[in-house]
Amino acid sequence: MPEIQKHEVVHHLRQATSQLLAELNAWDNTKPDTVTGDILEIQSYLKSQLLDSPDLITRVLVSGIGVQVLVAYIDGLVDTVMVDQDIIAPILKSQTLPEKWDTETLHTGQVTKETRWTKIWPKLLRGNTIICAQEQSAVWVVDTVKYMQRPVSRPETEAAIRGPQEAFNEIVLTQMNQIRRRLPDNRLTFQKVQLGTVDQHQVIVVALRGVVNPGLLETVMYRLHRIHMDAIPNATQVGSLIRDHPRSIFPTLRYTEHVDFVVWGLEQGKIAVLVDGDPFVIVLPATLWDFYQTPMDYNSPWYDASFVRFIRIAGFFVTLYFPSLYIVFTTTNQNLVPYQLLTTIIGSHIGLPFPPILEAILMIFVIEIIREAALRLPKALSTVLGTMGAIVVGTAIVKAGFVSSQIIVIMTVTALSFYSVPAYELVGSWRLVNFVLLASAQFWGLFGVLWVSLALVVELDSMVSFGVPYLSPWIPVNWRSLKDSVVRLPLGQWRQRLGSIRPPRMSWNRTSFSKIGHPRLRYHQNRQR
Repeated sequence: MPEIQKHEVVHHLRQATSQLLAELNAWDNTKPDTVTGDILEIQSYLKSQLLDSPDLITRVLVSGIGVQVLVAYIDGLVDTVMVDQDIIAPILKSQTLPEKWDTETLHTGQVTKETRWTKIWPKLLRGNTIICAQEQSAVWVVDTVKYMQRPVSRPETEAAIRGPQEAFNEIVLTQMNQIRRRLPDNRLTFQKVQLGTVDQHQVIVVALRGVVNPGLLETVMYRLHRIHMDAIPNATQVGSLIRDHPRSIFPTLRYTEHVDFVVWGLEQGKIAVLVDGDPFVIVLPATLWDFYQTPMDYNSPWYDASFVRFIRIAGFFVTLYFPSLYIVFTTTNQNLVPYQLLTTIIGSHIGLPFPPILEAILMIFVIEIIREAALRLPKALSTVLGTMGAIVVGTAIVKAGFVSSQIIVIMTVTALSFYSVPAYELVGSWRLVNFVLLASAQFWGLFGVLWVSLALVVELDSMVSFGVPYLSPWIPVNWRSLKDSVVRLPLGQWRQRLGSIRPPRMSWNRTSFSKIGHPRLRYHQNRQR
């Protein structure tokens, strides 16, 4: 056998052996979890566990008093300048014993002592540096994490014309700093929860102590601590595990990337849940009316915000009932339509091959295909595709004789009304309800639409979000919270916080005005000034 082939065979055997040893170590529960004092054994253990990964850097040094030291870290996750200047250089010059390095040698921000590998591995793989001294049964874990993150940018999914334009990014520490900067209150608390037995995601529960209901905070912490899964990849997965009614199609948690909207919720007594690696923050509890509120509502005049909210509610009714009522009045209950309008509608269907229900379903699929294509393409192309697709496809379908011109108008208005909902997670729910209403209109007519509507109200009324009724503040009526529902009253008239969340501290506005209202300068006083 040639010499080159022998070396290749030996190399493959070594790799297979290392991989087999790593898998055996991973499944071996009887192996001691404590740190031994042999740095060469520790170095071999680290390499075998990571299969000689090229990003694992291990270096054996000799301190100033002649003690052998092993320094190990993951390249790319640590600040190498900090490792060289604050760890390696001081150790080479150190004249103290390893037991006192945290107070006399290492000058970085955080230094902890660990003795078990179950605690060391997560910290090493997150960017910390471990230091092992010869004949020491513990290691020093030094915080040298270098956060690779995108800069703080404008919100992409919740665009706002007025108000702050700061969005969260994927680093949970940056998210905490953004909230802390906007709410510099010593009552602001951050509680850490570690989720996932494999990826060990860091979850932070944010609350404003003294304003949040203690029972609400205790419930959130209990539901988070009872999660036992291998991996928790994002905030949506965390939300699905702690929400009420997990099988319901209606969301009971609000996801947002606006920093100011999260701070506003905290000030009202809500709780925010931050998930490391996800720029969307969970705000809870969330009722149905919370999904029709945007951050810009609180950065606009009260009359403008109230009018826009009224438009959103009108879009909600158009989304649900416009297509189904069209099917009702053209198919099953034609006697409810005025004669002239009925003649126009039926006249447009003469010669068409499909009934109105199939026309509506065909247009729904066409609109959904255009929407999905626009989402997947680059932004510049998606705008052109959405405009040209709507014009060209709509005109071509009508001229080809597949659908009537009325159904084009109805389905276009319905598709636009879908996106009057500020929260994207509620759009999919109304899509499914729209399909059910279309089917009931086709089979049972107006009575079918009424029965489905009644069943929808009963279902929504039976739902709660962390103890708050889903249709609050309207069902049951909560007069304190009506000031921020369909109509947003001026903030000067807010005397108390929203009552649906039941915060311990209800007082909000303590400004007192006289009966004559705001003090005004008279003309001669203004002239003198």
